[in-house]
Amino acid sequence: PPTKWGVSCQFTMNFTFTKAKLAGYLNSVGIRYSHMPELGIPGEYRQSLNEAGDYEKLFEFYRKNILGKSSLEQLAIHGRKGRVALLCMEKEHARCHRGVISQVLGQMGFEVAHL
Repeated sequence: PPTKWGVSCQFTMNFTFTKAKLAGYLNSVGIRYSHMPELGIPGEYRQSLNEAGDYEKLFEFYRKNILGKSSLEQLAIHGRKGRVALLCMEKEHARCHRGVISQVLGQMGFEVAHL
């Protein structure tokens, strides 16, 4: 069967999902965990996100200035080896950087599903 990957790319204040605990939980069910903070959006850029337009501006800035080709290629390497799950605390992918990442991965030819 294909390798399963859980990729985390953001810091969380939910102590159920600390990096060490999450890695342990995933490992116990045969899922390899890779922490990729370079895919996240630093907190100072996530202030005052109230309207859809605020998110659109942030994600455009993210695409152009933060989301690096090398980090996307690293994620693509994981994707070529097996399934990848992008994890974040944000409920809606449309209001989350993982929505941007998944869009780019789709453009690269990867099949993307939002769960």
